[in-house]
Amino acid sequence: MTRVPVARPRRRQVLAAVAAAAALLLIVVIVIVADGGPAAGPAATTATGASSTSPPAVLPVVYSQVEGWHGGQIRPAAAYVGEGGAPYVKALEWSSWTATGARAAGYLQLQRPGCTRPAYQCPYQRFRVQVQLSGVQTHDGTRYYSRMRWSYSRNHVQQVIRWQTAAGFWRLAGPGAAQLPTGE
Repeated sequence: MTRVPVARPRRRQVLAAVAAAAALLLIVVIVIVADGGPAAGPAATTATGASSTSPPAVLPVVYSQVEGWHGGQIRPAAAYVGEGGAPYVKALEWSSWTATGARAAGYLQLQRPGCTRPAYQCPYQRFRVQVQLSGVQTHDGTRYYSRMRWSYSRNHVQQVIRWQTAAGFWRLAGPGAAQLPTGE
């Protein structure tokens, strides 16, 4: 009985060619992604012949880091409205972020009332909070949310703190804007 030689060198060549093609395809995909996506094909047209594609809408940012008109972010993890004992929200999980509004849940850090120590040494209370952003405006070509609302429950009573921007910084807004809610 004679043995027929197996074509192993041919199999190795095929596997090497497949591996090279896969590597080349991976490089092409990386280049396309780095370039911002595949090149747009011809624009779709409507019955009138007008193009139905438009540039993608740029989502508004929120100025949440007490930096004025600098550092606008989309879906930040925290929002600060001041320094030295000012309340803030953290651990934000955004359920929506659109061209007109945004919603998140997280935690409000609010200083305990009646603390006589310097503000930076006063302890904070923590509350579950719902955050809403609205009032889209434009500054130097950047769309941003100009209103922020924090809703939380304190001692089984619903509380709301409203904020509005002024020169890129958050200020209390609405009735009772002179001070934050107090009381145990």
